[in-house]
Amino acid sequence: MELKVVVLGATGKTGSEVVQGALKRGHNVLAVVRNQSKITQKHDNLKVVSGNVMDSDFLAQQFKGSDVVVSCIGTNTPTLFKVTLYTDTMGSILQAMRTAEVKRLVTVTAWGTKYDPQDHGPFWMEWLLNTFLIGRILRNMSEMEDNIMTQCGDIAYTIVRPPGLQDTPGTDKQIIAEERNVLHQTPCFISRVDVARFILDSLESEQWYNMALAIGTVS
Repeated sequence: MELKVVVLGATGKTGSEVVQGALKRGHNVLAVVRNQSKITQKHDNLKVVSGNVMDSDFLAQQFKGSDVVVSCIGTNTPTLFKVTLYTDTMGSILQAMRTAEVKRLVTVTAWGTKYDPQDHGPFWMEWLLNTFLIGRILRNMSEMEDNIMTQCGDIAYTIVRPPGLQDTPGTDKQIIAEERNVLHQTPCFISRVDVARFILDSLESEQWYNMALAIGTVS
């Protein structure tokens, strides 16, 4: 099944793996980036455009005729200030998708975006990360998830929540996906290549429509 896939955040570490994986599967990819010079690869099925993701009119023009939008926009830089990156960009993306009549969205957040005392993560995630390092990032991810889940009755979405991301080779291990905040039966880290594999699998199936999924690989 050949798809027309738009990838936002395509020069990031996860986004670039999604681009590479999509091309290997025979999909047509439009990579939307801030700096076009950061993608030097040439491929018959790859088009690269630069622009501002906060410009919904620009995005709508790029989205026209596409089957799916994949957002890998994100940051992992600790900050003491309020984070609005995820909600701001997703607001623009959703507006553009509706204008362009694109009905499929996949986006990436993380384990631990929600706090559930009955489904909590390991100590290092609940206290070290959430309290001291990237808590504000996780809270804005959570706000974005809420917006998608409450406002996207007209869009088939999948929210992918991976654990800690590693710049390691992909594996052929089974990927577990459950509608949870974290997984307890899988390692606390995952290769970005494996995350991209799950994202692409979700594009090619209706199995994970309208779900927020914690993912992980079998040990």
